[in-house]
Amino acid sequence: MQTVITLLEAAAPDLLDRCLAVRQEVFTREMGVPADVERDSRDCLDGECRHFLITRDGRDIGAVRCLPQEDGTLRLQRFCIRKDCRGQGAGRQTLAAVENRFRAEGLSAVVLDAKCSARASMRPAAMRRCFMTESSSPSIRCTARWWKSC
Repeated sequence: MQTVITLLEAAAPDLLDRCLAVRQEVFTREMGVPADVERDSRDCLDGECRHFLITRDGRDIGAVRCLPQEDGTLRLQRFCIRKDCRGQGAGRQTLAAVENRFRAEGLSAVVLDAKCSARASMRPAAMRRCFMTESSSPSIRCTARWWKSC
């Protein structure tokens, strides 16, 4: 039986610190992304991004950074779930929760940025609702996009 996740918006420094700690564990320690690449100027409370901590049963299990775009889309960045919590529906639940929250705020589409190597793990959560395309960006990213009409 799946346990439901809770999506907490990081509106205070302690929640942002918890988001960044999960990201450091997943991206820097597990995946080997250099810390100076994983964190950037958007990792703050007073910037253009909104940060969310994903919890389950009181434990911090993931994080996602959301960047609203001028064209009405929402760009999901730095989306991660701790390794021992993957395959249990947390990613799928998070995508649904983020989509519902931002749809209510009037955004019309969601774009999920991820390294191409993450495509396989994103497929169960995202592929039923979206399509993925290779980006021409030099950062070699794939983009999953789904629209409110899906």
